[in-house]
Amino acid sequence: MAEDTIRTWTLTEDEARVVQRMRMSPEQRDAERESHRQEFLARLSPEARQSERSRRDRFDALSPAERRAHMAARRLAREARLLKSASDAGVPLVAIMATLEAGDSDAVTWLGSQLSSEPTPSEPRN
Repeated sequence: MAEDTIRTWTLTEDEARVVQRMRMSPEQRDAERESHRQEFLARLSPEARQSERSRRDRFDALSPAERRAHMAARRLAREARLLKSASDAGVPLVAIMATLEAGDSDAVTWLGSQLSSEPTPSEPRN
């Protein structure tokens, strides 16, 4: 019969931090998050700090559905920057879109039609 072996796992520093964070209570995680936010704010100039607080206040005023949409829009903006970068590097956007599967292509087409029918933020709404 084969001997049972005991494996000893050595965690990296990052893995150990993740394990430690997972063992925290929700209140401890909230306190840690707030501490990090305060450290971040302390490093900012007064103008940048006020801008960050204003941004945070606007976000806090959103309903949960609006927050989800806001975060999705931010992810969309990030992806748009990546597409722009690829396009600037010479990759034709039409070629990229042609590689999409039907469901994804339909979603992109829908989004494009919605964006083209809405006024831009700089245009007045009627």
